Amino acid sequence: MSKWIGFTIIALLLGGCVKFERQTMVYRHDTERDELRMLMIYEGIYGSGREERDRKELLSVLLRPRTFFFSNWLLEYDRDQWIELADDLAEDENPEISELGQRMSRLVLDNVRVDNGTFYFNHENKLSAYQLVTIASVSALIAVLNEFTNVLLIHGEVKPAELSLVSSEFTENMIRDAVYAGHDWLTLDQGELRVRVPLAAVDYEELRQDLDEDDEWLEFTRAGMRTTFGGGVVEFGVGSPLPSGSAFSVRVAEGPYEPNLVPIVEAENLLRPDPDLESIAAWFDRPAWAVVVVVTGLVVVAASALLHTTERNQPVP
Repeated sequence: MSKWIGFTIIALLLGGCVKFERQTMVYRHDTERDELRMLMIYEGIYGSGREERDRKELLSVLLRPRTFFFSNWLLEYDRDQWIELADDLAEDENPEISELGQRMSRLVLDNVRVDNGTFYFNHENKLSAYQLVTIASVSALIAVLNEFTNVLLIHGEVKPAELSLVSSEFTENMIRDAVYAGHDWLTLDQGELRVRVPLAAVDYEELRQDLDEDDEWLEFTRAGMRTTFGGGVVEFGVGSPLPSGSAFSVRVAEGPYEPNLVPIVEAENLLRPDPDLESIAAWFDRPAWAVVVVVTGLVVVAASALLHTTERNQPVP
């Protein structure tokens, strides 16, 4: 059963030899359609230097519906593996886990769509790419993910210690109590995305100190991730309720960047001089400015990688 833990947050924890320096996620929550649309931008894409392995992994991303949620290609959605999960869940001996898990898998497979864009060179002349990710029926999907996480905890398939942010008996007991009350681990409220984890008040200071000393976490904080604590729950939130959408951009790899994947991309004829801004804007159901410039808070402008050009590109009008 442990193989299913990662699926509770629409992801699999997998390693990869292809990396990227920065990821930008521009997203819009369409509440009327109950749909989440995300433009995923990967900048400074490079490989391990093992050409055949790099080529195999890179093409697997292009030929399969996969997308990555930061952390250097470690956190990903892979449709093929969700199909395998659905088959495994159908044979699970626990009827509650089997029934709920199959419903969750069907919702994911029916409502998550990944469309690969093109490769291009960003303003630093580094290999970059983008994807369009659409999640329909997002409210129902989040609800079943929360329910499935709680059911796994109730049946002991996931231990409270595995989800606790600190090693603490107080917090682990709070997690046990929360799951029976139907805790919401993930929420999306008009564009504001929050991850919510039960935490005892006596443990909050320890967590805060740990996060303050974590360079990767500080990068997420600089990008706009907010941390709040109250009522026995710590929340990590991004985004805003503005109709224009939200942007979140973080550096996810140390580098150094090497253009070792460029020959592979060129050989496969996958490189384009410019991203197709018009089609992206139409997909967002917003004018082009809503794609390339996202206003959050007061007047904070998050510059999309699609705004930039290089000597190999023509300026975007």
